[in-house]
Amino acid sequence: MPASLPDNAVAYAESPLFSEETLPAKLRALHTLKAGTWGKLMVLSGSLEYVAPDSGEAPVTLTAGDWLAIPPQLPHRVTPLGALSCKIVFHRIGDEV
Repeated sequence: MPASLPDNAVAYAESPLFSEETLPAKLRALHTLKAGTWGKLMVLSGSLEYVAPDSGEAPVTLTAGDWLAIPPQLPHRVTPLGALSCKIVFHRIGDEV
């Protein structure tokens, strides 16, 4: 799983803040970002588990202040681990999106 976004990634949109109660079911189930879109998953408070089964990597627990880069089209899901505040900032590479 990428530790950072590509150097030429440009933010273009942001999700609302999600809590453990408002985190959509779609994000809790396996889903992907569209081609050309990178996500920056940011945990503002609490913690969550990020799982990308096809990545070959173990699940990752993110806590307040942590973030990770989610590449395009990689199936993944998140699970709140108690109280949570998080958001996703969407990035594109050049004119891909």
